[in-house]
Amino acid sequence: LSSVERAYLPERKTTTGKNYKIRYEALNKILDQYKIDVIVNSMWMDATAFWDLFAIFAFAQKTAYEIHSHSFNCYPYMLSGSNAYSLSQLYKLVDGVVVLSDCDIEYVSVFAKHSKHIINPIFLSPEEVKTSDCQEPVVVWTGRFSKEKQPMDIVRAMRRVIDKIPEAKLYLVGSGDETIIEEINEYIDSYNIRDNIIFTGFSSEVEKYYQKALVYVSASKYEGAPLSFMEAMAHGLPIVSYDLPWLTIARDGRGIISVEQGRPDLMAKELVKLLSDIELSKEIGAQGREQIIEMSTIDIGNEWKEFFDSLYDEVESPEKRSYGNIIISNIVQNQQEG
Repeated sequence: LSSVERAYLPERKTTTGKNYKIRYEALNKILDQYKIDVIVNSMWMDATAFWDLFAIFAFAQKTAYEIHSHSFNCYPYMLSGSNAYSLSQLYKLVDGVVVLSDCDIEYVSVFAKHSKHIINPIFLSPEEVKTSDCQEPVVVWTGRFSKEKQPMDIVRAMRRVIDKIPEAKLYLVGSGDETIIEEINEYIDSYNIRDNIIFTGFSSEVEKYYQKALVYVSASKYEGAPLSFMEAMAHGLPIVSYDLPWLTIARDGRGIISVEQGRPDLMAKELVKLLSDIELSKEIGAQGREQIIEMSTIDIGNEWKEFFDSLYDEVESPEKRSYGNIIISNIVQNQQEG
């Protein structure tokens, strides 16, 4: 937008550690020039998020500093080192934290003075999206070939589906780790299912693959706010996914069938059920589309405004801390010490 003014900080990779002074001075210059009221940092796990805090709080004019956490807050516990503990301490110091689910609020509110669940903007108008009219046993996956997306599990599930429905097809739309792609190709050849699994490569026209599919599938180990789910739901596709119980759209349940993580056999069972019953697939897909249309009506701008306004409210300390609060804070501390 022409009305938006942009200011740029120096490259973060070259302004950390002993070189942070360069970033510090640039940040202070921007704060002074633009008289900034609130800073929102979406690089929630980057080391600069912590150091920027001190640069901002040292500035003469009070500027609120807020962290936008855009993935599941238990993700840092999968990483080695002190990532999870450091993040919890950062939450204690900043003015507020915005997360993507009510489930994350339960964690973040243990540490942060102010926290709020605000969904990501829905970048499409779901009511205007043409729903799929596919009548064939076609499954689609879109995304990045990476370890956490676990695309091999989808192919393992499809091998079982093909045993029941020989004409079933899977479109794998995306690019990524060549080692994973090579491993999948070896698996496909070993089970002679080359005609059933189609690699499309990267595509900027993913709509056409949603249009030619009956079901969307996901085997992600974790997600924060999967755009592919929203796209699939807008196109009226039911989703079969490994369980991601913290996601708001998964907790709602409409349009999504969840199975246990690491169980491609259970995923295959649900896929066979949907691919064998087109009416059931359309019914569940319509429920998901209904959910995404409702989400698109949320005034996200107003949600953010309310959050910004709340940053200056005084926070009353509760007389008694909840059991969950006590458990979470001690788990974080003990995990760091142990």
